[in-house]
Amino acid sequence: MDDNFVINIKIAERSYPIPIKRQEEEYIREAVKWVNKMLINYQSVYKDEFEVRDYLALIAVKAASYAIQYEREHDMTPFDDKVRELTARLDAYLAGEEG
Repeated sequence: MDDNFVINIKIAERSYPIPIKRQEEEYIREAVKWVNKMLINYQSVYKDEFEVRDYLALIAVKAASYAIQYEREHDMTPFDDKVRELTARLDAYLAGEEG
């Protein structure tokens, strides 16, 4: 079964076909709702000071900042490094027992 298909999303009163994987659909649809909500919010705050593409640029920066924040807060590198260190120590200990 092909897991890829195309959905039509609507952002700022324009429709866009977007190819996605089936498991992404819920997230994509939720993201579209979020973008449209943020668009309405920015339009009400800035009162037609900008064009739609300017609001979308602001939304892109906001979304990117959320992604960066999430990435930093969920950085598993220190844990990965510690697991590697402990694995190496355990391997060395077990190798010493065998010899």
